Amino acid sequence: MYPKEVLEIHNEFDTACDKIIAEAEEFFQSVTAPDTKKASLLEKLGFVQAKEVSEAREFTEKEASRKKMLELARYYKQKYPLNKFITEEIVKQICEKYNLVFGDVSLYTGFVPLEKANVIAQFKVDPKDVPYAIAYSNTETSVFFEFGEDEIEDAWIKYFRDPIALNYCFITGSGGTPEVYCNGPVLKNDAGKKYTHIPFLQLERTKETFQICAPEKDMKTDGMRKSGHKLIPDPVVLRRVRGGYLVVAAWGDEASDPIVVNETMN
Repeated sequence: MYPKEVLEIHNEFDTACDKIIAEAEEFFQSVTAPDTKKASLLEKLGFVQAKEVSEAREFTEKEASRKKMLELARYYKQKYPLNKFITEEIVKQICEKYNLVFGDVSLYTGFVPLEKANVIAQFKVDPKDVPYAIAYSNTETSVFFEFGEDEIEDAWIKYFRDPIALNYCFITGSGGTPEVYCNGPVLKNDAGKKYTHIPFLQLERTKETFQICAPEKDMKTDGMRKSGHKLIPDPVVLRRVRGGYLVVAAWGDEASDPIVVNETMN
């Protein structure tokens, strides 16, 4: 039996997908849509700051976001029935609530039960379900945008495939021109329109690795920004997919591992 707090954390991850679906369905059932036709007319006439225009714009953005999350949650629930889907925002909320830190498994220094290691080793994700690259702003670590390989210029696809190249670049302004490197636009025209309102982004090639939420005592955090200090024996391994992550494995303290239990009894 795991401690009560560990079970609570596991439950947060296990129920996240159902909550995403429930909240999206409630939104479409209960929210009254504003008069978007009138809002569009007002915007064309120059009333870009009018209340009705702002409300319509906000509703359209929320509607698109909820629709996307609902489609992804249902899709992953059917395709990966053993792996719960969770968004970046919910991962952040859980980490803040329980004072966990989040990072690549290469930073994890704690104990990994053999049973869970086997589960992780057997997990396979369809490459088409993984974004080719993700973009962050220079002030906010939450993912702003995800890009497919077809949205990245060929020169940068070639660059990212170079084994000695960095897995990121900087892009500024609406043209997608890198700040550091000088080999042309990073994003194709239509893709570049997604972030025209953000002056600076760091675009990273998605790593083909697992991520983990764990207590700080079990993470190598030297030279990195830390989040939380409460010690909870509860690692949760995730794999990035479009829209968020899939939960791959979770465990409690090392005393729960069969090898440890057998050796203690012997």
